[in-house]
Amino acid sequence: MWFAVGILGLAALACLVWALVRSGPKIRERRRKSALGGRQEQTYGSATVRMGARLSPSRADRMLKEATSLKKEGDIDEAIRTLRKAYQSIASGRTIHSVSSFLRLPAYLQEAGRPDEAWQEFNSLLTRGYPNQPKNAAGRWMDHSTVYNKMRLFLQREKKPLEAVTFGVFSLVCEEVGLVLDRRSSERADRDYVEDYIARLMRKAKREADAPAIARLVWQALRKPRVIDLRELGRDLDQHLPPRPTSRAP
Repeated sequence: MWFAVGILGLAALACLVWALVRSGPKIRERRRKSALGGRQEQTYGSATVRMGARLSPSRADRMLKEATSLKKEGDIDEAIRTLRKAYQSIASGRTIHSVSSFLRLPAYLQEAGRPDEAWQEFNSLLTRGYPNQPKNAAGRWMDHSTVYNKMRLFLQREKKPLEAVTFGVFSLVCEEVGLVLDRRSSERADRDYVEDYIARLMRKAKREADAPAIARLVWQALRKPRVIDLRELGRDLDQHLPPRPTSRAP
């Protein structure tokens, strides 16, 4: 009898392990759905839930919604002014908003035909951060991943897909470092994912032939995530890519 119970227990454990193994890639794919297509609101994982739990309706929230309405109505300049007021309100309080709220401003500025101002806002988020930003290292790397991904999108919209490659790479690398610091290494990208990610970036830039060399470079850097230097990585990428717009690495 005990032998039978033991066998059943082992079978149940095997089923559980298999379920976890199969769910791993799906969880990773949901989290990553896109450095090329919009995943960034999901970057924080469990941290997002903690942040969301602290949010509450406020004057800033109402102004953020108002800015959205103004943009939809076509009044982009007033939407920009309203966003700035919302950020001032956030800075004067203690409510936490994710970096995505602050990335709306450069997107609006680009739509308004003010790309230089938009780029300055991206750099400000990288160097100065944003009001009430969580101070843990993992969260900051994740924030930078989100910012770099939006910089990639910005450059692609500006018809500069080759320059955008570096920022796509930075986005991936920052996310990987953040996962390590957050003790979520099981969610990290494997080599196949990295190669596919780089191939998609290079395909958009019409430089598919350079994808394998860049993928090898990035994979080599990711093998030691705790000592990655984005400036050094950027210089290495420059050997394969044209000069890129100025930005600050974290």
